[in-house]
Amino acid sequence: MKLEHQSIMCQQLRKLRSDRRVEVVEKMIEEFVDTWRVKEPAFEQYFSNNYVARKKQWAVCYRDSSIPDTTAHAEAFHNVLKRVYSSNRNRT
Repeated sequence: MKLEHQSIMCQQLRKLRSDRRVEVVEKMIEEFVDTWRVKEPAFEQYFSNNYVARKKQWAVCYRDSSIPDTTAHAEAFHNVLKRVYSSNRNRT
């Protein structure tokens, strides 16, 4: 993958993930796939196969806005579970 493409794609993917408007995200996904199909076919194929059909799992626009956009709350809960209930924890 060309370095200049990588930077542009990264910016576009960040926008895709974070925009809260479903119609905008749908259009951006379509444009992303169309743009990179020729320029970076291997990545476009990977993205299409692994992410386009599962967009409701990663795009913020499909989430309930009352739920945090990060996993920090889940990680904190997991940390409490490990600390309280497990004697086998990673110590770094």
